[in-house]
Amino acid sequence: MDQKNQINNDFDYLLILDFEATCEKNVKLECQEIIEFPVVVLDVKNQQILDVFFHHYIKPSVNPKLTAFCTELTGIKQEQVDNGISLQEALAQLTLFLEQNKLIGSSFTFITCGDFDLGNCLRREALYKKIEIPQYLKNYINIKKVFPKQYYPKQKKEGDNRLPDMVGMLQGLNLKLDGHHHSGIDDSKNIAKIALTLLQKGFKFNKNMRAFSNY
Repeated sequence: MDQKNQINNDFDYLLILDFEATCEKNVKLECQEIIEFPVVVLDVKNQQILDVFFHHYIKPSVNPKLTAFCTELTGIKQEQVDNGISLQEALAQLTLFLEQNKLIGSSFTFITCGDFDLGNCLRREALYKKIEIPQYLKNYINIKKVFPKQYYPKQKKEGDNRLPDMVGMLQGLNLKLDGHHHSGIDDSKNIAKIALTLLQKGFKFNKNMRAFSNY
């Protein structure tokens, strides 16, 4: 067994996910709906981000018109969500994507940057709309919670115990922010770069790091 496999043998693949959702400044929506659903695949054994990725814009039904704040923050345009698919269809398409790329049957886990995506947003929208969620989306690793402290950004103040955000993790690893921050697909690719760099430094993503969503 090669050294890469010895160091990182809990998962065959890391699936990096970063949703974008409907939002309004200083307003809590009754149902915050996913409007961008991306998944980037990282091959652990070969330590590479695969060229194939999953990406759909989702058409919201509770608040179908995006706010100006949401469009400015995410870069997502009204016509993109108008031409999108439903969340239920996206979940079916994700299962098909995983099957077609032979990920179902392998060992994988989702990686998120925070607990919002799989611990909050998907759970709440699914409960609100009575949508069944695949079992494989009910556990994940929050990369912010496991990010090694030796790579925290240099400007982190002494006594500041907040976890680093995506930009901070990139800075701590001397990586460049690519694309538009708060674009789901761009953020997923940036988080994948963080995970890949950690793997290359010998960091191991293990099963004990996973959080579980009860829904």
